[in-house]
Amino acid sequence: MLTDLVDKIADPAIPLLTMFLRLLLSIVLGLFIGIEREMHRQPAGMRTHILICIGATLVTIASLYLPLSTSGVGLSADSARITAQIVSGIGFLGAGAIIKFGATVRGITTAATIWVTAAIGITIGLGLFYFSVLATIFVLVVLVGFESFEQRLFSTEFFKALEVEFDPSALRVVEIRELLMSHHIRVRTVDMQVTNGGRAVAIFHVRISERIQPDALLAEILALASVREAKLNQEYR
Repeated sequence: MLTDLVDKIADPAIPLLTMFLRLLLSIVLGLFIGIEREMHRQPAGMRTHILICIGATLVTIASLYLPLSTSGVGLSADSARITAQIVSGIGFLGAGAIIKFGATVRGITTAATIWVTAAIGITIGLGLFYFSVLATIFVLVVLVGFESFEQRLFSTEFFKALEVEFDPSALRVVEIRELLMSHHIRVRTVDMQVTNGGRAVAIFHVRISERIQPDALLAEILALASVREAKLNQEYR
């Protein structure tokens, strides 16, 4: 039964049934990827990925049949060129899934799944049934299986601004930088501000691991003789 179904999907001798089964397959595979994104509360979820896969399949099928339909009227159609527009055009949709939060961005993985879902739609449109299913399985393995592996291997980091008020005549910024480096905290940039009232502030834009205890870190910074006040703010993940 399954073998007969596979043969019907890949057999160009039955155009109408071939188109229907390929579209049906694009719905199923797009659904699987979309469910995973929906579970992570991403802006591009189940319906979006289904529509992307269907759209890519439709355009690919059209690109295959367009040369046949235009050959008798003196027109030419390049199947490869039509299908290639999917790859470039889907980039606009992927860009819409990327959202900037302060110093970091989110949605890059979703943008990648949008792109790969379109690629799977192309392979479905070409009748590559097994290849499409295998690619979908690999995508789900990366999205689901590699997530826990990544969390165990790499700790989550937060972008924060460490604001330190200090005595301008005493503090050496290198002291705080060395203290942060001793905790494996990466300093991205440092901004210095000195007001007319004699208030001097250094703002360290840093990436802090979730393993770092903020209270303990601030206590070490406040222990420096020249530091008057220290606080962490502007947290983004």
